[in-house]
Parts: sequence; C-alpha cells; structure tokens
Amino acid sequence: MQTLKENHNIILQNIPGYEPLAGYYSSNEELAEHPGLKLIIHHFGDIDKWSKVGNAHTKKTSIVWRFISPADLSTWTKPQLLAALNERTEQLNENKRKLQAAESEIRALETEVSSKQLENNRLEKRIKVLQDKVAAMTALYNAASS
Repeated sequence: MQTLKENHNIILQNIPGYEPLAGYYSSNEELAEHPGLKLIIHHFGDIDKWSKVGNAHTKKTSIVWRFISPADLSTWTKPQLLAALNERTEQLNENKRKLQAAESEIRALETEVSSKQLENNRLEKRIKVLQDKVAAMTALYNAASS
C-alpha cells in the first residue's frame, strides 16, 4: 500500500463491495481489470477539471492517468491506445452481433408480413365471393317477392 502512495500518489480507501485495489496491484495490466478501479475511472469525470488539480508529476505518475484518454491521440501512451483499441473492438463486435440479430428479426418480420399479406388477399377474395353471393341472393329474393 505504501508503494502505491509513493509511486503513484494513491491514498488507498476501500470501495465498499469490492476487494481492495492493493490486492490487485502488480506491474501488469491486472489492475485495469479491477471492478473498483473501473468504477473510479467511469465516475472520474471531466479530464479538464482533474487536470487543473495537482502538478505534472502527480498527474503523470498517477495510476489513473493511463486510463484517461486525452483528446489528442499523439499524447496517448501505448497502454491507453491498446486499451482504447480493445474497447473499440469489443464495441464493434457487440454492434455486429446486434446488427445480425436485428437483421434476423427483420427477415422474420418480413416473412410474417408476407404471409399476412397472402392471408389478407385470400380473405379479400373470399369476402368478394360472399358479397357476390349476397347480391345474387338479394336479387333472387327481390325477384321472388315482386
């Protein structure tokens, strides 16, 4: 825990419901997968507001810095670029799955509409036949009653 404070200017506080961040700390990207850190980053807020606090050393050495994406891609670090690429790839794959599901649903609905149109045409023809029969019967009735 002291290492996090010294190296990354992080003062540890446990997040209720999550394992402490210190339990995940390693030199690998393991910490990025910690749900508590994800929550912190998600709720971190406006980067401009954060960048006005502290100094260049505390910002660049902060463990959160590599997970925050500045607008200018040329200033991004390799871990930031890789994380953004992985996130965009996951989003793209999810969107492709959603698109395929939507296209499948559209095809199913088009098939249903087509069958309903055929049924509607059949029923319209049946109504026309019944109307013709009613007209013929009415004519016979009128002829017989006069």
